[in-house]
Amino acid sequence: MYGIHWSTWDSSKIRINEDGSVTVFSGLTSIGQGVETAFAQLAAEVLGVPLEKVSLQLGDTAVSPFANMASQASRALTIGGPALVDAATRLRERMQVLAANTLKTEPDNVVFDGEVFSTKDGSASATWQQAAHRGWMGWGRGDSDKIALEELGEYDPPSITYGYATHAAQVAVDLDTGKVGVEAYWLVHDAGVLVNPLIVEGQIAGGVAMGFGTALLEEVVYSDAGQPLTTTYLDYLLPASEDVPDIEMEHTVHPSAITPGGFKGVGESGTIPAPAAIANAVANAVPEIAENLVSLPMSPSRVWTLLDKAGLAR
Repeated sequence: MYGIHWSTWDSSKIRINEDGSVTVFSGLTSIGQGVETAFAQLAAEVLGVPLEKVSLQLGDTAVSPFANMASQASRALTIGGPALVDAATRLRERMQVLAANTLKTEPDNVVFDGEVFSTKDGSASATWQQAAHRGWMGWGRGDSDKIALEELGEYDPPSITYGYATHAAQVAVDLDTGKVGVEAYWLVHDAGVLVNPLIVEGQIAGGVAMGFGTALLEEVVYSDAGQPLTTTYLDYLLPASEDVPDIEMEHTVHPSAITPGGFKGVGESGTIPAPAAIANAVANAVPEIAENLVSLPMSPSRVWTLLDKAGLAR
C-alpha cells in the first residue's frame, strides 16, 4: 500500500533493568523535535512509572533495534510511537504477572501506584524494584515466561496519517519599498493526541517561522552561467525574531483512527500553509497585483516591481 511504501515500519525496544530503571532503545534520532522526551513520556505512562525512571538510547546501531527510515517528515512519533506502546504494554503485563506471583495472588488482584505493587486488600506488597530484581533472578515468573525483562515492539502502518491546520495572516505592504510585514498570525492545528503540548507548539511555531522565510525571504539565486550567487547568510536571508509576530495557536484533538495511540504528525502542517496564508493576505491587501503573485519569495524588490507595473508604487 501507499502508506507502507512511503512511511515504512519501525521498531522500539524497552528494558526494565534489575534496579527498576527503564531503558528505551530506538533507531530513531532526535533532530530537535523532542522525540526523546515524547518517547520517555510514553514509556512512563504505559508502564505506570515515574518519568525519572526512564532513560533513552537513540540512534545507536550497536544496541538499538532496526529503524527502517530516518527521523524525517512527521514519522518519528506516528511510526515509532505505536511500536514503543506495543513493547511497553506487553512488558507492563509481564510485570503484573511477576508481581502477582511474588505476592502469591492472581494478577487481577494486584494494584500498582507507580512505586509499589500490592494486593487489593493491602495484605502484601512489593516494590517495583523488588519485582524487577526477582524477575531478572528468574524468580516468580510464569512457567512459560522468558527471563529477560525486555520487549521489542514493531509497527507497520496501514497508511499515512495526516495532521492538518488552518492558518490566517494579517500583513501590511509598504508601497514605497515593497516590503511585506506580517502583523498578526493565527492558526488552528490538529495533531491528534498530543503527548507533549509544549513540544507540539514549539514545532508548529518553528514551522511557521520557516514558512515566513519561504514566503518572504529565502531564495537561491544563480548567475546566467549557473554559478550560485547566494553563498553565505549575507545573501540568503532567514527570518529574524522581529519578522515573526506572536502566533495565536489553538488545537483540535481528533485522534488518528489508524494509529495506535491516536498520534498524527506535527511538522508539515506548521510549515506548508504559511506561505499560502501570507500570499493570500498580500493579494487581499493589494488586489491590483494579486494575479501576478506567482513566485516566492515575495521579496521587496519583487513586490515593488509588481506595484510599479500596477501604478501603485510611490
